[in-house]
Amino acid sequence: MGMPPHLPLEVSPAQVRELGEMMVSRLAEFAGAAPHRPAACAPDTATVEEWIAPFTVAPPEEGQDPSGLLDRLSQTAGMAMETAGPRVMAAIPGGGIYTSALAEFFTRTVNRFGGLAAAAPALTAIEESVLRWMARDVCGLPAGSSGILTTGGSTANLSAVVAARHSRLGESLGNGTLYLSAQTHHSVAKAARIAGIRERNIRVVPTDDRPVRRGAGPRCTTAAPPARWRS
Repeated sequence: MGMPPHLPLEVSPAQVRELGEMMVSRLAEFAGAAPHRPAACAPDTATVEEWIAPFTVAPPEEGQDPSGLLDRLSQTAGMAMETAGPRVMAAIPGGGIYTSALAEFFTRTVNRFGGLAAAAPALTAIEESVLRWMARDVCGLPAGSSGILTTGGSTANLSAVVAARHSRLGESLGNGTLYLSAQTHHSVAKAARIAGIRERNIRVVPTDDRPVRRGAGPRCTTAAPPARWRS
């Protein structure tokens, strides 16, 4: 059986250009206004309920006009902390970088599979070169060092905890103990539980107001890393 002449989710080259220009036009307006928007909006409860009500219903059965959808999405983006503007100094979440968004747009559109090098060898080489640069030039690790790129800090912490568990404990997890400072991000303890470390073996070391680790013994010194293992 042949392919149907039209697939609802597929678009023509002309539609790709039309939709792309529509999106970029809205984003240009959004980016231009970012320096003038407040860092956060703090509406009252009634206003919040009014804002979210249209988005709590089931999605429609039929597609809608993309221009109208962009209107709603643009309004929705204004009902949030302004993480793309110059008034936000937080490390998490970081400010948006438009060129990074364009790279993501390109990646999603060409939709190449990079799980195997043979499937997209040149694109896989780009990823590997970035990892080598980060490991060796940025972090100063020895030749042959590499790593993985994750979607965020929590996944990165999980990967690090599993790597440390494998290095220190092997397959003997029963007595493995993870020491954390009171300032350690909560995702590390969660990662330890996912990695098979017993909850009673996750020890939190208090800190003082500097913050410096308090307590006796070499595992409580300021030179110690945020998380340590003992088998």
